[in-house]
Amino acid sequence: MGSSLNKPLSDRVEDIDNQSSMIYDPWRHRGDVNSTYHSSSSVTHRRRNHRLSPLEKQKMKNIQSLNFSVNDNLLQRAEYEKTTKGIHLKKTFGKWIICLFLGVIVGCIASSSSSSSSSSSSSSSSSSSSSSSSSSSSSSSSSSSSSSSSSSSSSSSSSSSSSGSSSGSNVSKGLQSEAFLTFLGINLLFVFLSCLMVIVAGPLSSSSGIPEVKGILNGVKVREALGFRALFGKIISLVLSFSSGLFVGPEGPMIHIGSAVGAAISQFKSSTLGIYPSLFLSYRNDRDKRDFISIGAATGLAAAFGAPIGGVLFSIEEVSSFWSRQLTWRTFFTCVIAAFTTNFLLQGIGSSPDMHDTGLLTFGFSRLYLFRYSELLCFCFLGLIGGLLGAFFVFLNIHLNKWRKEKLKQNPYLRLFEALFVSIITSVVCYYASFIFDCRYQSNIVIETSVCEDQSNTEMVQFFCPDGMYSELGSLLFGNPDQALRRLYSRTNNMFTLPPLLVFTLISLFFSIWSSGLWVAGGLFVPMMMVGAGFGRLFGQTISMWFTNIDSSIYALVGSAAMMAGYCRMTVCIVVIMVELTEGTQYLVPIILAVMISKWVGDFFNESVYEHLMEQKSIPFLQTKPPHSTNNIRISDVMSKNVVVLPEVCQVRLLVNILNSNNHHAFPVINSGVYDNQRLYRGIILRDHILVLLFYRVFYRGTGEEIYLDENFDFDKFTTETSKSPPPLSEMDFDQFELDSFIDLRPYMNSSGMTIHNTFSFVEAYKLFRNMGLRHLPVIDINNEVVGMVTRKDLF
Repeated sequence: MGSSLNKPLSDRVEDIDNQSSMIYDPWRHRGDVNSTYHSSSSVTHRRRNHRLSPLEKQKMKNIQSLNFSVNDNLLQRAEYEKTTKGIHLKKTFGKWIICLFLGVIVGCIASSSSSSSSSSSSSSSSSSSSSSSSSSSSSSSSSSSSSSSSSSSSSSSSSSSSSGSSSGSNVSKGLQSEAFLTFLGINLLFVFLSCLMVIVAGPLSSSSGIPEVKGILNGVKVREALGFRALFGKIISLVLSFSSGLFVGPEGPMIHIGSAVGAAISQFKSSTLGIYPSLFLSYRNDRDKRDFISIGAATGLAAAFGAPIGGVLFSIEEVSSFWSRQLTWRTFFTCVIAAFTTNFLLQGIGSSPDMHDTGLLTFGFSRLYLFRYSELLCFCFLGLIGGLLGAFFVFLNIHLNKWRKEKLKQNPYLRLFEALFVSIITSVVCYYASFIFDCRYQSNIVIETSVCEDQSNTEMVQFFCPDGMYSELGSLLFGNPDQALRRLYSRTNNMFTLPPLLVFTLISLFFSIWSSGLWVAGGLFVPMMMVGAGFGRLFGQTISMWFTNIDSSIYALVGSAAMMAGYCRMTVCIVVIMVELTEGTQYLVPIILAVMISKWVGDFFNESVYEHLMEQKSIPFLQTKPPHSTNNIRISDVMSKNVVVLPEVCQVRLLVNILNSNNHHAFPVINSGVYDNQRLYRGIILRDHILVLLFYRVFYRGTGEEIYLDENFDFDKFTTETSKSPPPLSEMDFDQFELDSFIDLRPYMNSSGMTIHNTFSFVEAYKLFRNMGLRHLPVIDINNEVVGMVTRKDLF
């Protein structure tokens, strides 16, 4: 019955094309379609200017898509008739409760990770400071007079230089070596354990995880990316890597962690343990799961930065492909809960239970000075530099990750060796670079009395300097990265000279490029902010040599925003995050200018680092618009024409044969028409749903016209079973009677699935597929017959 419906469509396709023979169609005379595709062999490329190569398409061939569309079948409609207002309010209230728990859990994870990282990093940095203190105390008797005189009066640069050289002669070489070996050993231990955790938990627990989250929210099924192993490995690896001295940050992994928690707490099931609570049954679908993942991504960033509004905007602008007004409110609520929980645990439980609303990197408030209009040109120049450096970072990092993928692959020994090697080079450079420049007197720092600022930002690192003196590079390269940013954002004057700022910027940029992509958990937000703050303060102090009343700390703040926009190409999100982080509402205009220019400059050269990483990871991400080269392509040129269809009432034998003969994940359901030779579209049904119907022997007991709803297989039973992993067909044994039985697909197929005509252009079909979050898009002709099928792989 219906086996003849799956014959090749060569004759039928010719008839379809001849339908347009009455009018002139320029598409029919343009030559080979593939000749219009632009496949670039370059690793990086500009937005909408790249078509995947055949090899890249082959790698993405077996990747499945998520099903974001509603399965509007007869069972669903019968359930809607029973749905009351109370049931609807119960489901809505349940979403808010899940959001509450999601915010609290992510906040607890962020605070515990921050506390663990701070204690671990302090032990690493204290290895050198303790030796420095002991050496300084041993020489304090010989330099007490010079130290006391220097602390009572400001010294010139020449006296600072001579004191620095004299301190170098007083410091024991053995203590320097001892401090370095301790510092190196602790860093290697943390990197080893962090990489080992990634090896155990899997590669998905490394790096930031943002490309995987973006792919999932775009509709790609990235297996195990949000599983418990990846979540646990990401948390442990993040604490260790952030304490290891590598140039990585916690914000990217926290986004992945928040997404994983959102996916887990909303589904609340375990296929391994066989636990499927009915309480969360109504949320156990790809559509609701997608919304909670979006909320979790925003919550992770809000908890890491203490920026609830920035978290919401990040999810809207960067990671989420689908959004709604209701989702905005729930996301903002969850971000506020997470930020409050993190703040409360880090500050409320301690010696001082007082809470404050200051940002994590509070920027001083000036009573006298803002900025001059003429400085807006300088801020625009910072945006230009940020865009160039961001594009340069993307270019080098993507090429480096391509080399890793081709040479190192997923060999755990090579990956571990690389991580340890990078840690050794980083430790050596950061430690001995701090000895390049002479020590400076703490009294040289001029505190601006007109600025309301936390004076702890001016506390510098001594690092083998005599009492009352500090090391410029040591203050930036040792300790927590947040402390380095606070010092670069400090409104005080004469903290740093130009050469140390230049060296710090180059070191930060180089090791940020090298560290991103290692098999350790780590993000790029904080390293890029450090690079931007370094060249921003360098630029500010440079122009202050020719102009008066130039506040270099403002340039550090604007430089950080420009660098972040240069590598990830976000705009509104970065502006709000920088304001929430630093409370620098006075400097919205400079930040906006720099961010916009940086994005424009970066887009001129390549896409953001996350888009390129998704290509390297073979994640078929659908951009908002298709490439420009597809403007003259018709959907009939790219669709799959040999479509396997099923009749409305299908024999079990035919179902088993069709499922065994192909790996398609959906089948159009058709009616054969009056003459029993047509393919009139009626709906679409997923492969997993067919397997469930076969497993539970939901056989049809009618005559072919009437539709019966099986009372033993109602909506709740159907939803419960289809939310689980489908039973394999190989484990089903059917006797002769069962093979000759029939299954009515009409109550279970999606009767409201989207379809398009074969006259559609590729661009319009792409937009419909992308904006509606489809998994399958059947193509019909003028007679409503199925002539093709479009899936995600056909759109590349």
